Amino acid sequence: MSKRKNILVLTNIYPADDTAYVSTSVVHYFTKEWVKMGYNVRVIHNNGIYLRIFYWFAAFFRYFISTRSGFIVPIKRFKQDHIFTLEGVSVLRFSIFKWIPHTAFSKKRIKRQIEKVIVYNEKDGFIPDMIISHWVNPQLEMMVELKKIYRVKTCLVVHSDVSNLKRIYPSTYKALIDEVDIWGFRSSLIKNEFEQIYGIQTKSFLCYSGIPKEFITDTAPVKDFCNMSRNFLYVGTLIKRKCPDTLLYALNDLYHHESFHLSFVGRGGELQKLKNITEKLQITSKVIFHGLVKREMVRQYMAEAGCFIMISHHETFGLVYLEAMAAGCITIASSDGAFKDIIKDRVNGFLCNPGDTEDLKRILRYIDSLSIEEKKQISYRAWLTVKDFTDSDLARKYILSVENFETTEK
Repeated sequence: MSKRKNILVLTNIYPADDTAYVSTSVVHYFTKEWVKMGYNVRVIHNNGIYLRIFYWFAAFFRYFISTRSGFIVPIKRFKQDHIFTLEGVSVLRFSIFKWIPHTAFSKKRIKRQIEKVIVYNEKDGFIPDMIISHWVNPQLEMMVELKKIYRVKTCLVVHSDVSNLKRIYPSTYKALIDEVDIWGFRSSLIKNEFEQIYGIQTKSFLCYSGIPKEFITDTAPVKDFCNMSRNFLYVGTLIKRKCPDTLLYALNDLYHHESFHLSFVGRGGELQKLKNITEKLQITSKVIFHGLVKREMVRQYMAEAGCFIMISHHETFGLVYLEAMAAGCITIASSDGAFKDIIKDRVNGFLCNPGDTEDLKRILRYIDSLSIEEKKQISYRAWLTVKDFTDSDLARKYILSVENFETTEK
């Protein structure tokens, strides 16, 4: 690059140096790689805060709420703005108040938030060359206003919040859409859903995530499927939407009188229910709950497992699938999620109807019918699929997709 380009990133979810709370670090996985590439990245974390009674309520009922909604519920109110650097990324966490979660912010507060961004940018002499946003609310509205000031290219990446656009901005969503130069979609399913509602966007790309390069070996893992075929693994939050109980029922029906082992890694509101089911089915000796463990330990469990299963409803883009495939696991993912783009059924893994016990049993029976060599081929093709899915490769593809799109004056 001839000059160090400035990227302004707007997001309502981002990790911090003073709290462990964050539902996903996906945006940071991109931004830290852009810094390594030589870009100057400034993140505006629009940290939504609510009435104090909300946090009191959340502290008592967070597991109940997260189990049913799938949302990770904040229990600490970070009212003060916070400026820090995280792995080379400059982060400005600006709190912004609203009365009720999952609703629009007031125009007054949006205006005040934009003013804060402008003041801090002027203070540091930061002039963005492009503005990139993740999630619709309040990023879309802010980005459109900031575009008027900086006159630069804009990009909005849509996650699973497709319907939010119409709901949050019922009278202005069409005009707002017209102001976005480039659209990113976390999967082809999300792209198709968006285009069915709002029309085809001529400048768009698929915004996949990657995993650390060290997670992918130079040569394909060689698993001993003679001994590993019945060693199953689930890694993820234990919530209703992810259907972890389906694994218990399916494995019990198929292998109750045979040897198998199932490991659950993660925590969440469904934990006690899963333990109760395990006791009721009398398979406690075959199921272990590891809780929340470090990423290095997850890799170890994946190295020991033969089959990884997570068949959630509406899974956006689970990096854990990539990690399992990189480890050579025979991976079973949901057929209605983003991984339909990555997994080709019976080729490099399997696609199962979300939460469908009978469909999962069908797949497991099919896997049982395969020879050791056929299982090794699926394992090899899984590794081959993801070996270029590193966070550095995909962060590069992402930012080059934005840079290479020519914009027209609107």
